[in-house]
Formats: sequence, structure tokens, C-alpha cells
Amino acid sequence: MQIHIHKDGKNYGPYPLEQARQYLKAGNFTGNDLACHDGTNWIKLSDVPGVRQSASPLAKPIENHLNAEVKAKMKRPWKLQLLVIGTFLLCILSLIGITFYFLSGGGDDEGEPAAASNESSF
Repeated sequence: MQIHIHKDGKNYGPYPLEQARQYLKAGNFTGNDLACHDGTNWIKLSDVPGVRQSASPLAKPIENHLNAEVKAKMKRPWKLQLLVIGTFLLCILSLIGITFYFLSGGGDDEGEPAAASNESSF
């Protein structure tokens, strides 16, 4: 039997019956959390056949029991994110600068004044 559990607005699982019992015993879930074991109906976890409510009040949060792959996805490297955002902003600012340069006529030679001669008139 595979059990899906709904807690604090999030769905977890599916878990085999024994693993759901362990999470319940560890206090990651309570007997009042909703569970679906038949694919259609959500009932209290304590009402699922084969599950008993034995939660400990001093239990560890569920994040401690997630596998390493899920933990790695949850832990995003903030330095990499900052680098990506900074690069994106630099590109946007560069495009804005190039656009203003060409809109202001900086890209053509027609508007430049003629070269000054070295002759002085006294």
C-alpha cells in the first residue's frame, strides 16, 4: 500500500505503509494529517488501515528524513544565483547603453565637425 500525506498545504509521498508509520512515530506527521491510500479518498492518517497514532511531541521535522537528492534540490547555491542575476542585469544595462548610443547619433560620421587646421589667423 502506498500512502500520500497532506500536511501544511503540501503533499508528501507516496510512502510504503511502514515508512509512513515511522514518520508518524517520529512526529513528522500527526494522526490528524490527511492521507490517501486508495487513490481517491483523503482521510486522517490515523484512520488508514495499519497505521497507529504514536507521534512524539519532540520529533524532528520531515526535512531531516528526505533523501539526499531532494535535499540537494532544496539547497540552491546563493552565490551562483547572485552571479546569474548580476550577469543578466549587466547584459540589460549594456543593451540599454548601446541603444542610447545609436539613438543619439553616436554611430555615424556625418555629424562630426571638420578637422581643425593648424594655421592660425592673427
